[in-house]
Amino acid sequence: MRRLVLMLCLVFWALPAGAWEDADLGVRVPDPPGWEVREGPSPRVLVRYHGPPGPGPRPSLWVHARETQTELDRSLALEVVRALAARLEGFKLLGSRSTQVQGLPAHRLGYRAGLAGHEFQATQVFWVRDGRLYVVTLTGPLDRYSSLLPILDRTLEEIEFFEPAPAAGQS
Repeated sequence: MRRLVLMLCLVFWALPAGAWEDADLGVRVPDPPGWEVREGPSPRVLVRYHGPPGPGPRPSLWVHARETQTELDRSLALEVVRALAARLEGFKLLGSRSTQVQGLPAHRLGYRAGLAGHEFQATQVFWVRDGRLYVVTLTGPLDRYSSLLPILDRTLEEIEFFEPAPAAGQS
């Protein structure tokens, strides 16, 4: 009986997690295991996830997309940093580097800041695909942040792009 329970547990944990999908954009984002999925509060926020409760504010992972005419370059990264510094209290850039997401050129920013009296750490990764700027943002309490980074990295590794559904009236 113990073997059966152990085998069932192993099979259960090996099953793929769920995923949030937008057929119109052609993007699928894996659900972080144990995180709560919430639809985005605005048209630019595609999906947001909230981590398990713990000390301090809950960690979150947000996926944004908006149309853009801009290509990914250094000036776009500087524009993002300036916007964050203007909007957040005590903004401190911790790092900025080029990277890739699914073979596409991307940029990764790490920073600490405050908002509404709460200090947090965040990483934003952004890239341009098919005329859209995608931004994935992980935020969390300072004391737990390093343990959250694998969630962001897994999301970026497993995000999928596929052919968008045709618009209504098109074949």
